[in-house]
Amino acid sequence: MFPRTSILPLAAAVAAALLLAARPLRADEPPPPPPPSPALTLHLGAAQIYDSDTHFAGWLDYEFARRIGPFVPLLRLGGAARGEIYAAFGAALPLPLFAGFSFRPSFAAGCYDQGGRRGVDLGFPIEFHTALALSWSPAHSSWRVDLSLSHVSNSRLSHRNHGTELLALGLSFPLP
Repeated sequence: MFPRTSILPLAAAVAAALLLAARPLRADEPPPPPPPSPALTLHLGAAQIYDSDTHFAGWLDYEFARRIGPFVPLLRLGGAARGEIYAAFGAALPLPLFAGFSFRPSFAAGCYDQGGRRGVDLGFPIEFHTALALSWSPAHSSWRVDLSLSHVSNSRLSHRNHGTELLALGLSFPLP
């Protein structure tokens, strides 16, 4: 597909950059932290928090151990009391603050089903779930508690873009 001569300089440049970036560990510096482990977070709370028909909602996030730069890839499965279900793929961005606290914005895109006539009609089967979470993790622990405010919307992919907000408390724990 590409001529060999165009790939060789690129491969050499990548190899040189990797060799220059690697450096030996000195005896007086601490070892690098262990790689992160996958985690599971259970969020429970309420949907339609700005409407008169607030009802129970929750979702489960599986956070992958492998990072993409500062981002934590995740799978999100959610549902609500009226039969709504949601499955999505996205990422979180943990930003440390102070004393075990962090700010964790996240974004996921996925498929939504309103679960019959009682469910919330968000206007389209593809929805985007954005969340802002304030998180706290005890010192020397992989457990985490999140307080999150979320918005689910189709971002005007259809003429109807009702959207909904969720408020939830989450508990995250590492997986082996």
